[in-house]
Parts: sequence; structure tokens; C-alpha cells
Amino acid sequence: MFKNSLLTLAALSTCLISSSLTATPVRLNSYTELVQALKNGHRVNSIMDFKKCELAGGDNNTDVEFDAMGMSFNQGFFLINKLKGESQFAVGAIATNTIPRLTEGAVNRYKLIRVFEDNTVIQRAIMSDTQTGKILGWSEYACKLSNGNDQNGVSLFDYDVN
Repeated sequence: MFKNSLLTLAALSTCLISSSLTATPVRLNSYTELVQALKNGHRVNSIMDFKKCELAGGDNNTDVEFDAMGMSFNQGFFLINKLKGESQFAVGAIATNTIPRLTEGAVNRYKLIRVFEDNTVIQRAIMSDTQTGKILGWSEYACKLSNGNDQNGVSLFDYDVN
């Protein structure tokens, strides 16, 4: 009996794990849907198409042309807030990694994505020296959330919809 229970538990676990790994993500079309998904504890990722976004600031100190970038709202942390002087709340997420550069070798890259109530998106990136922390370059892109049928540059996906 104990052996049968273990076999049943193993089979059930395998089914649950495989179904969660093959779950089809659902596109989130608005700030409101993003907030609801995060408050429900769902895993949310963003995909940014740089060709559909506008370079809104930076120092042009880069030897890299970006095409696309993905970020998770759940890897580090997310924050829903409104900064002093801003008229809207935004969901922000931060990610860091180390990337290669032709001129400096490896650099630290800090990324922030903020999705605002009006479905606009700001993505900021700062590159710094891995040894000294000196800022080597920065950029800011402005986009809008995409519904999948438009030319907007940021898509959000919820991986935990039932």
C-alpha cells in the first residue's frame, strides 16, 4: 500500500511539474493586469523590442546595438510606487548582470523597467566598471505596452494563469 501511494504521488508530481513547464503564458495588455498578476503572486516577464521604442536619453557611450531584452518582474523584486512629482503610479523591476564590451571588457549592467498607469514604459540601463563602480554609460528608452497587434515595443507575459 505504501509503495502504491509513493508511485501515485510520483506520477502526480510528474504530471504537475510537466504541466507547469509547458504552460502557455498569457499576454498582459495593461498596467492594471500587470498589478493584478503580481499581487496574485504570478511570474511575469517583459520582452522589449528596441526597434519599436524611442531612445529618450543617454550618453551614446556604447559599442552595442540592442535588438531585444527580456526581464522578469520576480527575479529581484518589484515595487509599485509613485515618485515625488510624478502624476502616476508605476510598477518597477530591477535586474543586474555582467556583459562583455569591446573597450572595457566585462561591465556591470543595471536595468530598471517601469510600467506606468497609462501603459507607457521607461527602461533605464547603467553600465559600470566591475572593479571601480565608475559609470561608463547609460541609456533610457520610452515605449508603450503592446497588445500583440500593434507596433508598441513592450510585451508582458503572465506564466501562472490557470
